Amino acid sequence: MNDKDTSLRRGEGVGFIRLLPSIIVVLAAAIGLPLATNLYVGGAASCICALFLLLSARKKVPVLLLLLLLCGVFGLPDGLPMITVILALIVGTGTYAWLISYTNHSPLVAIIPVLAYVTATVVTKSWFVSLLALAFAIPALVLAFAFKGQATRLSGICRVSATFLITAAVAVIGGMLYLKGRFSLDMLKDYADILTASITKILAETSVELMNGETAVIFAEEDAYNAAHRMVTLLPALIILAANALAFFAQRLQFSLIRTSMGDDAISGNSIAFITSPFSGGAYILSFLVYVLSDSTPLGETVSTVCENIFILLTPALIGMGIMYFFAQMAVRRIKAGPLILLAVAALLFINLTSAVLLIACFGAYASIAIPILRHLKEKENKD
Repeated sequence: MNDKDTSLRRGEGVGFIRLLPSIIVVLAAAIGLPLATNLYVGGAASCICALFLLLSARKKVPVLLLLLLLCGVFGLPDGLPMITVILALIVGTGTYAWLISYTNHSPLVAIIPVLAYVTATVVTKSWFVSLLALAFAIPALVLAFAFKGQATRLSGICRVSATFLITAAVAVIGGMLYLKGRFSLDMLKDYADILTASITKILAETSVELMNGETAVIFAEEDAYNAAHRMVTLLPALIILAANALAFFAQRLQFSLIRTSMGDDAISGNSIAFITSPFSGGAYILSFLVYVLSDSTPLGETVSTVCENIFILLTPALIGMGIMYFFAQMAVRRIKAGPLILLAVAALLFINLTSAVLLIACFGAYASIAIPILRHLKEKENKD
């Protein structure tokens, strides 16, 4: 392949018309964020993002499942604002990251967030609310540089997820300063108490109709409060998981666009590798043991809550690690009973989902610890 072909694959000298569809999608995602509560603008933005996500994906089924899951969880039309925000962050981040890489950091790409912010300000007439249009700009930049630096897949997800969380924290603090004129941790505690009370009320009022026509409440008042308190204490892990999910799908979209525009060989094996660190595996096992063995004292409950957050946070990554390591070992025939194990795990998924998930995650934790140890022993043996 000559230099001219290589430059075209990298997007160097690409014309504006060729990039126009992607630019329009990024602008729609950016404008959809501050106007997500507007039925028409939010609906149009979510439709554009969903359609682009579906057309860009090589495997359509996961995208369809994601869209069905969002509609099922949040509902339509009441949940449309949340669906719009999620799709805009995923599509905006992934597409903008691809544009940055594909155009070789062209100045044209830098104008897109500015244009989106100006447009949102004109429509909303609020310079502060319009800042939401820039929500995915920095995460997209981080994702583009992670790809350029050939970071591992999990490393790229973690970097983008951390950027999402920092952006959200800045938005919350800035919003409180703008609306309340001050910010303190006590305000967050007050909001947590209000949220706990709201969830408690919802759970306490939830009832089912019995066969005899009578209605019965599912939760007693105390049980409703305990369940609500547990949900709120797990919010840190759930928020981080949400950021991880956004980063995962944004990176998946970025890779799809790269493969379509630059070819499969543009993505190195290192970028695709889904490898968790030994620290993750060790922390997972330790947090699980501490959570199981902790007592009911105030200190024990605090430690248990922290460990449960860590446990929930690491589970998805270690499940991915466990699945990929298992199939990699099957490919080289190191696990002879692989098909039987697959059938057993599949049966366990229907019988006891929690146990199956825990088993896969523990296998992933083992793999994350065993791989570097075995690699070190092999290198040492070769030197000897």
